[in-house]
Amino acid sequence: MVDSDTNSWTEGLVFNSTIPLSFFLPMTPIFHPQLVNGPFGDPILYIDIKFAGRALLFDLGDIQALPARKLLRLTHIFVSHTHMDHFIGFDHLLRLFVGRQKTLALFGPAGFIAQVENRLAGYTWNLVEGYDTDLTLDVTEVPPDGSARCARFRLPPDRAPSRLAGAHGRGKTPHPHAFLSTLFRRSATAAA
Repeated sequence: MVDSDTNSWTEGLVFNSTIPLSFFLPMTPIFHPQLVNGPFGDPILYIDIKFAGRALLFDLGDIQALPARKLLRLTHIFVSHTHMDHFIGFDHLLRLFVGRQKTLALFGPAGFIAQVENRLAGYTWNLVEGYDTDLTLDVTEVPPDGSARCARFRLPPDRAPSRLAGAHGRGKTPHPHAFLSTLFRRSATAAA
């Protein structure tokens, strides 16, 4: 029986202790995963991180089903490979984020930096003069050997996206999240 005045749990003579009622309530999960397109659409996993105001996205296929308010929470995107069903959403995301003060971290396989750079180069950027904010893309490619290479692309208010000099490098996991793909590969190997 719960005494509503004191929020204590009492059970006659057997158990009489003051325990907060919240102890008996279910825990609220921090990570809220959502399979965006169901089991037969483009494979995209959106993970909302409650109370942090941010979200993760695993693969970047058709993201039209996600409302803008959810997409704007994204801070990190992990792309397994760049087949169309895993990367076509880049254009939609870019269109939504241009003109906003935002830094977005993207992770992908070998050659990913060049693919992002080519996507950005494919647009005419003559209408960005009116934007007074910067969009920054921190792109990391992680090849199968576990090494990583990083590049930063920035869309300043007065010109097209540029690759920042000195913002790229080569080495072992230069970004704290760059080891994600090798971590899963090692876990799968260890389990086998």
